Amino acid sequence: MDWPKIKTILIMVLVVTNALLGFMIVNEQRTFQREQSEKIDNIRALYEKKGITISPKSLRFPDKIESLNVEYDTYGDEALKVILGDDYEYDGSQYSSKDKTVLLTGTTIEYFLNVYRPKKDLFDMEIKTPFSLLSNSESIKSTCEQFLKSLNVDENYVFEHFTTEGQLTYVCVKQIYKTYFLDDSSMIFVFKDDELVGYKRKWLNILDNNSQSKYDIISVDRALYELMANFKKEDVISEIAIGYKLNDSSLLVSDLVSGEALPYYKIKLETGENYYVQAVSDSQ
Repeated sequence: MDWPKIKTILIMVLVVTNALLGFMIVNEQRTFQREQSEKIDNIRALYEKKGITISPKSLRFPDKIESLNVEYDTYGDEALKVILGDDYEYDGSQYSSKDKTVLLTGTTIEYFLNVYRPKKDLFDMEIKTPFSLLSNSESIKSTCEQFLKSLNVDENYVFEHFTTEGQLTYVCVKQIYKTYFLDDSSMIFVFKDDELVGYKRKWLNILDNNSQSKYDIISVDRALYELMANFKKEDVISEIAIGYKLNDSSLLVSDLVSGEALPYYKIKLETGENYYVQAVSDSQ
């Protein structure tokens, strides 16, 4: 047998086969992208017909995302000493030192100067104005970052919104993982001018393990279709994002502090309201 010639032929066959496979894959990807683009165009048209505006131009999202195993942070002596110093007292319900108070309630820490003790739960406040519109945003951001650094907490967060009531400014900070939101975590900072006078935090700790599940994600047009009934004429959708929310069915009933965070789409209106739909495909 002429092995050199046979070898050459086999190599040529392999090259041609790989080229054909590559062409088929590229063609399938183009077809998929074209179909997705058509679906998005159709849902945009449907929304426009109802008088609802979808502002984001690019609506590209991954087709698979892993879940996250998480637990809420808890707080103890270290945080108390940073905020109150070594000489603090505990009366059975709160920790205090001079004019400062700290409340520890399971997975939440709250601090305030006594004269600015909140009259309502900071997490129940409507804080919707984009943080970028705050006139002294840079100085407030710097103060928040220095405070968080002193507490030795993670830096995976974004400054989202603020609101002003009387002499006080309330700033809402949210957790992120990579580029994804984690809206079950929040920090609220309270300022009198540039002075930090209050703070509340409930934050997720992402567990470092290999037991995450990877999920197929529903398309963004399907998410928009499922949520369409929530919107009315003249609503403007300002943001569409994908991220994580806790899967209530996986929470540990014993302490409600740990569980699985699943992928969700978040659709935000220009007025600040958020709407969520689970992004996990039914075929899982």
